[in-house]
Amino acid sequence: MDDSQTNTFPADIEPIWQIAAPCNGKVQPLSTHYSELIRQGFAGEGICIELYSEQIVSPVNGIVQFISPALDVFRIKCQKGLIVELRLPDIVQDMMRNGFQLKSKLNQAIKAGDILLLCHKQKLTRLYNKVYGNKKPQLLITLPNLPAEYVVQCTFNRVTAAQDFCIKVYPPAKQTQE
Repeated sequence: MDDSQTNTFPADIEPIWQIAAPCNGKVQPLSTHYSELIRQGFAGEGICIELYSEQIVSPVNGIVQFISPALDVFRIKCQKGLIVELRLPDIVQDMMRNGFQLKSKLNQAIKAGDILLLCHKQKLTRLYNKVYGNKKPQLLITLPNLPAEYVVQCTFNRVTAAQDFCIKVYPPAKQTQE
């Protein structure tokens, strides 16, 4: 996927999945992430969002499949099997859940916009700046089980949680021509 712009797709083809913004913020390509592995795409297709808010909401309807003990990783399984992974910066583990309030449960059915987590953005930003310099914390959204032949369209701009779609997934090109 080209990180430099929004990918275009024919208007008459509907996306299979639409992933809403899980927080208020600025959407950026994976190439801006601090981890080389993420920048290389090892976590799957996705985006980064600079955190502007303290609420993390579900970007899709689905089932909460995984919540890490440190509350830094959430996996939600959508209809048709797509997994959407939300990952806060690794430094969240250093906070030992201090400043976080879990609002969801494992195996819970959720709707897009339901609150997953409340975080103390000021504490997170302070710790992030200590470790990574004067940068804003990013929330990573990836699609770890998405087959490579699907077409992913990302929108890189400011988004509002649960209102703006930041990722759309379209069927493979061969299916769209039938």
